[in-house]
Amino acid sequence: MAQIGITRETYDGAGGIKYVLASVFTEGMVSTTAKVATITGGAFYKYVTNKHSSNVTNTFGMAVETGSAADAQAGTLVFAKLSAEKQAELEELSKHDLLVIAVDFNGVGIVLGAEEGCNLTAIEAGTGTAHTDMNGYTVTITGDETKTAPVIAEADLPVVTA
Repeated sequence: MAQIGITRETYDGAGGIKYVLASVFTEGMVSTTAKVATITGGAFYKYVTNKHSSNVTNTFGMAVETGSAADAQAGTLVFAKLSAEKQAELEELSKHDLLVIAVDFNGVGIVLGAEEGCNLTAIEAGTGTAHTDMNGYTVTITGDETKTAPVIAEADLPVVTA
């Protein structure tokens, strides 16, 4: 039985994603202690999403019949303006198992795919209709893990390659 309880926090938390770091996943690159990740290795690249457009979720589920558990991890990332370079980059990412760190506006990195990697499963490109409509990409990242996504402080993030 849990023994700490949960108190109400102050209302100073902010939603949304500031940016995402991604690397090709290799087994053993993430170690976790008390739900806090330490990351070693990998060449991480930074992807800056549109403001107020992107998010990640973790849905932890238990099967009481079998005693098994799983965490469905998902991210929706939005990038402005269609281009051949962005399309090629996104398609290349879709070919690999990834380790993705989504850094929120509270300075917390949520680590997706820490055990088995996650995948870029959809790239939606759209032009929009009116001049003020979105022109760009909506990308879906998914992962299935046995534990909830660990976190890492922004100050402890791996070095960005580019």
